[in-house]
Amino acid sequence: MLRDEADAPPPDATTFKDSALRPNVKVITGEVKMSIHYKQHALHIMIMHVKELSSETGDRPNPYVKLYLLPDPIKTSKRKTKTARATFHPTYNEMLEYRLPLQEVRLRTLQVTVWSAEMTGNEFLGALHLNLCDHNITSKEWIQWHKLSALHRIRS
Repeated sequence: MLRDEADAPPPDATTFKDSALRPNVKVITGEVKMSIHYKQHALHIMIMHVKELSSETGDRPNPYVKLYLLPDPIKTSKRKTKTARATFHPTYNEMLEYRLPLQEVRLRTLQVTVWSAEMTGNEFLGALHLNLCDHNITSKEWIQWHKLSALHRIRS
């Protein structure tokens, strides 16, 4: 190891060290592969894979995926996957379901967040929002990778 490498942060560390310039800024990386389909009076969301996650410490996270259908003021639409252990690239292949009329589904935004379950609390790893009215989810299954970003507040 070179002398300069001994002091360097791990390659997956994602917090900028110069707090005077960018305090508490976390770089979000990663993508989620999902399948979304509305059939038999239910919205079916298959969380397949997540790849290229990063964590603030550089340690391998214990990721899980959490979903909400927004707006959801009392958080009744919360669904989540099992927690994968110590990986930047988890595979879930878990089906999460919402039994709602199609008219209701089309009024909603799917919020997907990825978290790491840690002993000191949950670490936010990334998020994405999908307006379900913008996609044809009734005639065929929609399978795609989606980039994670920071969590943004959605207006009701």
